[in-house]
Amino acid sequence: MLLLEGRKPIGFGGNRLCFRHPFVPGICVKVDRPDRTPKLRRASKAFPKNFLPVTHYDENVVEARTLDYLHRAFPAPIRAHIPKSFGLLITDLGTGHLIELVSDESGEVSENLEAYISGNGVDEAISAAIEEFKRNWSERTPRTRNLLPHNFVVQRRGHKLKLWLIDGFGRIPRTVALDLEVARKRLLNRRIAYFEDRINRIQHGQRSRIQ
Repeated sequence: MLLLEGRKPIGFGGNRLCFRHPFVPGICVKVDRPDRTPKLRRASKAFPKNFLPVTHYDENVVEARTLDYLHRAFPAPIRAHIPKSFGLLITDLGTGHLIELVSDESGEVSENLEAYISGNGVDEAISAAIEEFKRNWSERTPRTRNLLPHNFVVQRRGHKLKLWLIDGFGRIPRTVALDLEVARKRLLNRRIAYFEDRINRIQHGQRSRIQ
């Protein structure tokens, strides 16, 4: 069992906390917040969703499966922006998901994109990183959730910046769209437009965390 109790999280989201692995460099551990466990989340749902399996609401299980799928089924330009999963393990805070930790050349944990833009605006370096991401993402758009700036981090390597999507991967699709090319382009356009709108909101000091 991995002991995390008493350690300071390096990040958090609506349902989970993120810890730097105490023994393995380059790995972080995502665990459920005590007030947002899969059982509690299922119990808060109305019929018939409250009868779904608990694993349906276990973001660690879902995320591990989805990341394995994305790295298995998508081309290198997409995978370059998505961390690898190293599976699940038991911690003193519940089941944890081991995931690649995105860090800068200095070894520091990479900064959140929303925080970067709030502090620096959309400067030349981050503009280039955003354009690189959009270009690579157009290779074959995964069916992730909406692309939200607070689900990205900005990795610094010398003078170059790179965007990584670290949350909001969605689920493995159950069916294949009948018109794959048309569906892919429509999804890409919706996701990029939403992403650009969220960035614009941050630039103008508006509330950006709209799901």
